[in-house]
Amino acid sequence: MTTNEMYILKAALLAQLEINLTELGYDVNKEKSEVNGDVEILSYEFTGGLNNDNMLATTYFLPTVEENDDTAYLVQSITYRTDIEDETMKGQLLQAISVLNFYVPYGSFVMDPGLEVISFRNVIHFYEGLNIESFAPYMTKEIGSGMAVAGLYAAALNAFIDKTINFEEFLDIVLAYSEKKA
Repeated sequence: MTTNEMYILKAALLAQLEINLTELGYDVNKEKSEVNGDVEILSYEFTGGLNNDNMLATTYFLPTVEENDDTAYLVQSITYRTDIEDETMKGQLLQAISVLNFYVPYGSFVMDPGLEVISFRNVIHFYEGLNIESFAPYMTKEIGSGMAVAGLYAAALNAFIDKTINFEEFLDIVLAYSEKKA
């Protein structure tokens, strides 16, 4: 598949994802990347977790690097906490996220370099042989799985950040979730 053919396929897949998410009731915005104008980004808000925390999700394909590359990667990034100001909490939060990532079955939680923003990241691999009809339903389910995982742990992470639970209580919640999955 040429780079141009892959670009066209990615655009069609994102358009289908936009339709699917809209049909599910999400308000989806499409924009071009400020860094790489060839990259289209879908943004949509949703609520998740026990407290129905507001989260902003963005989804986009990484640019194709090599000609005739039949592999594409769809990135999902869910940002749900941008107000971390307590310097002491930032160090504890890095430890909490590290432990959380050990147990999370899918994707990972990350913090920005300034330690002020928490996001959940997930990558979905698209490979040769898949087409829009076969990949679009899978892609939509995987995006939903990422939203579910991010939402599942959001309440515990937010409670830890807000100091309504301590690290041991946070760990108990994370372990309880992972035992339920086993």
